[in-house]
Amino acid sequence: MFAKAKGHRGLANDLSIRSVIPGRALIENSQHRIEDEDILKLFTPNKNDGFVLKNYSPKVFTRKTAEFLDMAFENIKAMPDYKKDLMKHMLIKFIMSTKPFGHMTMGAKSVESLDAGRFEEGLKKRSYSKNNLRQVTHPSSFLKILAERINYAICDNGQENEVYNMDIFAFIGSIEADILYMDPPYADTASYEESYCILDNILKGRKDKPDVSVFTKKDALDFIDKMLSKSKHIKHWIISMGQPDPTRGILPDELLKIVRKYKPKAEYRKLQHTWTINNAPSAKKKDMVEYIIYTYSK
Repeated sequence: MFAKAKGHRGLANDLSIRSVIPGRALIENSQHRIEDEDILKLFTPNKNDGFVLKNYSPKVFTRKTAEFLDMAFENIKAMPDYKKDLMKHMLIKFIMSTKPFGHMTMGAKSVESLDAGRFEEGLKKRSYSKNNLRQVTHPSSFLKILAERINYAICDNGQENEVYNMDIFAFIGSIEADILYMDPPYADTASYEESYCILDNILKGRKDKPDVSVFTKKDALDFIDKMLSKSKHIKHWIISMGQPDPTRGILPDELLKIVRKYKPKAEYRKLQHTWTINNAPSAKKKDMVEYIIYTYSK
């Protein structure tokens, strides 16, 4: 998005549809926006399979929230293709806003309390109260806020920006670019596929077991090496990486050594970064490491 805003043509890729949807809505799309009538269309009564209600209520969503999501996703199917990703992106943001820190399985007891009408009990936990309140108020007002935020992020940079849903090795081998920015999942942490399994299933409309990314596993460095070996035709690389603590994951010097096999002129810089979501439960936030590796030509 930053490259797009600076006027550069952007080619983006992710294997996960939960990332591809906002990519298509904000990077690939340059003209279309969410209108008030689009939000109203989400509330048109329809016949649907009740997937969210049957599988994720009342532990994840209250009955009313689940019914709304089933209705909304069904109504999106009838919208023009250029609107579908925008509307799905808005619903993803709405879903994430109903859970503390976006953790889909947190707060089951308080959601069950809300669903049973025990509002004081369901809202009393301070860290959950704002999220839980979204599950007992009408979604329309917050959806309008989300639509305004999404529309604000849409710009036309005069370029043909594209977003793909491919295997990373196939994608890199198929493109020509000046700069490659890689943000692989952090090794030895809880995988996105496990953390966001419920969201992924809602987007697919079926229950699947999470297929954990190879980049999350302990041999992730081997897959990063393979990815870099296929990227030699791209002049400059930038890689963002993190560790759950200084003794786990991929060390900066480890990754830098691999990068220098292909691009000898490379350095790394540690970042001052405040973690707001800890997907490595055993680590302390203050011990987490975030760094950037970059290559250069001079």
